Amino acid sequence: MHIPAEPSTVAEMDGEKHHGGLAAWQQNRVAAFIEENLGQHISLAEVAALVRLSRFHFARAFKRSFGVPPHRYQSERRVSWAKELLAQSDNSITAIALRVGFSETSAFTTAFHRITGLAPSEYRRSVLECLAAQDMPLGRPPAGDQPKATEIEPEITAEPAWHARRLVRTRFAP
Repeated sequence: MHIPAEPSTVAEMDGEKHHGGLAAWQQNRVAAFIEENLGQHISLAEVAALVRLSRFHFARAFKRSFGVPPHRYQSERRVSWAKELLAQSDNSITAIALRVGFSETSAFTTAFHRITGLAPSEYRRSVLECLAAQDMPLGRPPAGDQPKATEIEPEITAEPAWHARRLVRTRFAP
């Protein structure tokens, strides 16, 4: 009896195997590199060279494998990190924007709103309300009691205006 392998890419999860995506080792290397360098500017050429592909071929293969273009993937990962920082610290929004790799607060606010449907200040206010309802202080709870950002994340009721057709948004677990 043949047992099919688990899908290794986003492109394979819909039941079809699509050709032209990144190999598993390339996906792992790229994802790890992006995670390690979230707060820095990463050029497309730099990441493409990491997996020995041209920029054009890499961009197409990346989108086929991850379901989004490289820049959007990096932006979504940065916003995910920013959500954790907003929930766990009282640093200013500008300081958080700079820490996660945005050069301007306005660019951070725009990307954050595009991805979450909320401004960073609205998101923080919602998290603070959730924490207050659970009697938890701002910042990190004692070790072992720390909830993940997804456990205290406020429910987003409105779909972002930037892409009304897309009903399912990608959520990245920390």
